[in-house]
Amino acid sequence: MPSRQHGPDLAQKTPPPVTFDRTERDQIIIPGTWLAARLEEVATNPSVASELRTIALTLARGQFQDLVLPPDVETVAFQVEERDGTTYVLEALPPGFLVAIGPDETGPA
Repeated sequence: MPSRQHGPDLAQKTPPPVTFDRTERDQIIIPGTWLAARLEEVATNPSVASELRTIALTLARGQFQDLVLPPDVETVAFQVEERDGTTYVLEALPPGFLVAIGPDETGPA
């Protein structure tokens, strides 16, 4: 189940959590729109070096496909019960998780 975008006070979480789903083969899908939004945050952060802001801005303007991670990537999951008795699993990547974007290990870039 995707992580929730709003806290208990109904205010949007800042920054929003990673929202992802899983494929039928249990692979984790991280939306490309989430990655683009994080790059935009770097591009507009005045405390980041100007060279890095320029690179982030250039990348943020691109089109990102969803990232698909293997099913064995570590996640944190909690079972949550709503007041009406409905239960669901809230799953997220652990804090500090890094995603490296580069050539596929199975062949050249």
